[in-house]
Formats: sequence, C-alpha cells, structure tokens
Amino acid sequence: MSTAIELETVAKDVQVRVTRNRDCCFLACVSLKAEPYVPMAVLAQYPETIRRASNGAVQFGTVLFFLAAGQAELLFAWLQEDAQ
Repeated sequence: MSTAIELETVAKDVQVRVTRNRDCCFLACVSLKAEPYVPMAVLAQYPETIRRASNGAVQFGTVLFFLAAGQAELLFAWLQEDAQ
C-alpha cells in the first residue's frame, strides 16, 4: 500500500484522502470539523477508471468530487507516480 495523498476541496473543512494498493484506489471524503474526523463517503475504484471532470472535479465511478484549484492535477500526478 502506498502513502496517502490529502486533497483540499471547494468546501471548507472537507478533505479528500486517497490511498491505493496495487489494484485499487481507496478514497475517503472527510469532515475536518468533527473530532475525531468523520468520513462522509468512502469509495473503492480501479485507478484507470478515475477521470477528470470539468472545473477541477474528479469522477470516481458515478461520484463527482469538487476539488480546490490545482488539486486534480496533484491527484493525477500522484496516481502516475505511484503506478510506476
């Protein structure tokens, strides 16, 4: 399993955390307001099915996550780096 990447979203106090093993990516959308942090969504997806959407959004299966500016680029760079 690789190290996780933490991505900021357009929503204040909401973060997306992604990690992967050799075959699958695991995503947790987390509320940073609660203590301890509360996952609002948890998904598993094959890396090759993760797609860019408009305006910095990323599509995981049928779910869209709206990331802050530049965060989608970080995610895809991390996915490429981790795949090698």
